[in-house]
Amino acid sequence: MQLASAIAALLMVVPLLVLRLTGRRVDSRAYLATAVPFSLVTLGIGGVLTLAVRTLADWPVSLEIFAVVTVLSSAVLLIRGGLMRLKLLRFVAAVNELDAEQGRKERIETIHTFLASVPPGEDSPPSPHAARVMFAAGALCQVGTHQVAEELLERLPQRWLTNDQLGPYVNALAICRLNLGNVQGAQDALALAPAEAMNPTLRLHLDGLSALCASLSGKAEHALALLEDQGEDATADLALLHTTRAHAHAALGHDEQAEAELSNLALALGPEVLAFAIDIPGPASQLAETVRTTYPADQTQDQGDDPPDDP
Repeated sequence: MQLASAIAALLMVVPLLVLRLTGRRVDSRAYLATAVPFSLVTLGIGGVLTLAVRTLADWPVSLEIFAVVTVLSSAVLLIRGGLMRLKLLRFVAAVNELDAEQGRKERIETIHTFLASVPPGEDSPPSPHAARVMFAAGALCQVGTHQVAEELLERLPQRWLTNDQLGPYVNALAICRLNLGNVQGAQDALALAPAEAMNPTLRLHLDGLSALCASLSGKAEHALALLEDQGEDATADLALLHTTRAHAHAALGHDEQAEAELSNLALALGPEVLAFAIDIPGPASQLAETVRTTYPADQTQDQGDDPPDDP
């Protein structure tokens, strides 16, 4: 009786441990998807071996055989789960260390291989895999690897995303496509944004990206009008605001106004932030490169250097 209870306990506990090891969502659906095949295979092998032993050796004891098979199959499943855990840890380390240039190519390959190993159609929101894709895509965009980030985002089924994840997903995909010069693709991505139930700040940012797309697609006046409609709220993202205005003014032939926008951006946040206008190809990209090259570093705004008030 105790042996039977031990076998039953292993059949129930081991799948739960494997879910924990592999970082998968622990719910009834995921548990059954792991536990049922594990139990069927274990009991099936145990039954076949028991029948074979009884037939060949006339050995009446069968629980011992089931116990051995259960222990062995549990060990195999746990080892497999442990290997998946190691892959997950390597993936997290690769993402966290992407900012280091040395070995970046190998880390990107580790990220891509790990995420590509999960086939579409086997998950649902809230999806741990979707969270990992978003985590990796953000880091990849930070180091300028937009093509890899776009590929990972495009492979992610949108049905796996929660409403809270859909907004950041749209933002990341649009940014990737803008940096790759695919303005229409960025507009298509922005069209996926939910109309409601979105963080107001993110909603404003996506509206700003829509204005940027307009400035890059021959609709400069429309882009300026969109920013005008946002009013003071448009200043929430200075880099996006000034870059959009610069591209729009440059498209309209107002080079002095475009240069003023870029200079104001450099003054507020430093000339290095002009990379946002340079990396996203558009009418003001060359001008942004010129401003960044010629802008004196001592002009950047530094509140710490303000003279003290007179006593």
